[in-house]
Amino acid sequence: MINGRITKEIRNKIMNTSRPSTVGKIKIGELVQRQRSDGSKYTMPISNDFFIAKSDNLTYVEMYNDLIGKTSNLTITFESDKLNECCFERIIYRDSSGKNIAYGDGEIFNVWSKLEKKYIQTNISAIDLKKQLNLDGKVEFTLIFKIMELQGFFGLWEFNSRGVQTSIKNITDVFDKMVLFSFDNDIEFSKIPFHLSVKKVVSNNLSNSSYPVVSLVPLFVPETNSNLRLMNNKPLELNK
Repeated sequence: MINGRITKEIRNKIMNTSRPSTVGKIKIGELVQRQRSDGSKYTMPISNDFFIAKSDNLTYVEMYNDLIGKTSNLTITFESDKLNECCFERIIYRDSSGKNIAYGDGEIFNVWSKLEKKYIQTNISAIDLKKQLNLDGKVEFTLIFKIMELQGFFGLWEFNSRGVQTSIKNITDVFDKMVLFSFDNDIEFSKIPFHLSVKKVVSNNLSNSSYPVVSLVPLFVPETNSNLRLMNNKPLELNK
């Protein structure tokens, strides 16, 4: 007898419903308007010590602002432990207009073909590609996650960074260690909550300028004697 429901596994395969869509971006930078002494106005980029929601759909932004508002800490979870889906780096080459000419991991790149009007994957080093395009590549980092403060909301949010001062390596190190930890301890990675935080740090140079640092910290249930344990009561051991 044919069942009255399609199994979740088959539904995901034929309808591609296993992953929610990305609805907006979480940013720490924005463009603000300033006024010169002569009265003329101009815009300039600034960095903040709090997160800002941006989306083509203003409903999502309003929901974020109403439920979360201005905060330097977000509680997030990841949909999977796959790097290419949730936490990845790319070397990206952009032309003078900002268009993405090529992107890749340093050894394999997708390069835009004007003739075929699509990206063509090729095995080429970042150094050789730089010579070929006569452009400097920049490392761009992407984090895709669900925000737990928006309970009942199925959409994903994206955080991007092109700056080395936002502790990209620290974030990727934490993510990679927690993937291994969840595997070793038979824990579903998507069930582990994290804190995504931003704070301003003063540089050590003479200018005393400040810059934002974004960090990722796994959250655990505190027990007695300041021990930290996961939901399955196994201790946290990140330094394996």
